Amino acid sequence: MSRLWKILIALAAVLVVLPCAWVATLGTAPEKAVEAYKKSLIARGEKLDIADVSPPPVATGQNGLDAFNEGVSAIPPGGNDWRTVAGGMRMVAPGKAMVVFMQPEVREIDFTNSWSNLIAVQDDNRAATELFEQAAAFPALDFHVDYTQGPEKLLRYLPDLKRAAQRLSTDAICNLHKGDAGSAATNICAVVGLTKAEQDDRFVISQLVRIALAAIAANATWEFLQSGNVNDEELAMLQKSWEQLQYIQPMENSFLMERASDEATIKKMRDSEEYFNRMMNEYAPRGSGGGSGGWPDSIQNFLDNVRFGYAKSMWKATWTYSDELRMLQQDQIILESVRAIETNDCFNSPYADMEKGLSLSERPMSRNSHFQWMPWTCAGCFRETVRFWPARFAASWRPK
Repeated sequence: MSRLWKILIALAAVLVVLPCAWVATLGTAPEKAVEAYKKSLIARGEKLDIADVSPPPVATGQNGLDAFNEGVSAIPPGGNDWRTVAGGMRMVAPGKAMVVFMQPEVREIDFTNSWSNLIAVQDDNRAATELFEQAAAFPALDFHVDYTQGPEKLLRYLPDLKRAAQRLSTDAICNLHKGDAGSAATNICAVVGLTKAEQDDRFVISQLVRIALAAIAANATWEFLQSGNVNDEELAMLQKSWEQLQYIQPMENSFLMERASDEATIKKMRDSEEYFNRMMNEYAPRGSGGGSGGWPDSIQNFLDNVRFGYAKSMWKATWTYSDELRMLQQDQIILESVRAIETNDCFNSPYADMEKGLSLSERPMSRNSHFQWMPWTCAGCFRETVRFWPARFAASWRPK
């Protein structure tokens, strides 16, 4: 064999071996960076496992779950019709609101209803509302959530919680219309009680629902305060209920669970091809859809699949650790901000620091890159919960 051929073969071998070696070691440095950061968090007392941040079980005698479920089952057919809900405190102009229970009829944005009809519906729902009031009297509502299911967990009880609050609030508005402020106060305290009992649910979305429940109770409370038929005992009862609500510590607990859940999700996506594909189904190539199916579509589909396959391989090889590290760093920024809010009883400064920290930690993204949907959106599956949901959740506490 001539020297030229030997040189060519050697060069070819180098061209094959070097890229393979580069790909094989591509994730080594980012993986080590993630492990080092995790160790630093653990040394500071942070908990990263789902088992370590799960809420303690609630004793049967302290759990209002049975009464709540019975209440959901007791709602008659048609009892959840949105046209039979009176929201309370309708804003009509800046700084001005309409007192719903004082109106000649029930007026909402896109429907009207008669008081006689609304009160009849509430009478049909009486068994359900009484059971919801019983459930709200318990210290906790434990729905026995399996946090290990992560983002695939379907929290079907959350819509039921909101519907229960709406039924109780509507009952309060009807009672105010009838002049029964005492029963209205009981209804409103039940909404606040459900909000309090749900506070140890450690999904961010669950805490967002708690904010929605509190908003329903706040509107009904405003209506109650417009009534001239209230007494000091009823006002004291409402005040005591509102004073028992907690949001900052439950918010921190939910962020701790989000971090642990996302850590488990990333690991499963690395280890399981099937799990990765299921999580990333939104970003997978969809084919030509209803197109002509000609050569341009076929070529585009082929290129999309090549890009997706390459990006998936690269994400598992190295981008996964960069995403994980950024996720952990941003989680820590959010958690430290929440803790500062709780410790200092002050919101504006910690929130501004959180926004600044998150902005500095974001990696710049090129919208012109042909990988604009990968790997960035590979993390997007959890970035929406880890980065954006917490920010939006915290934003709800910004003083007006």
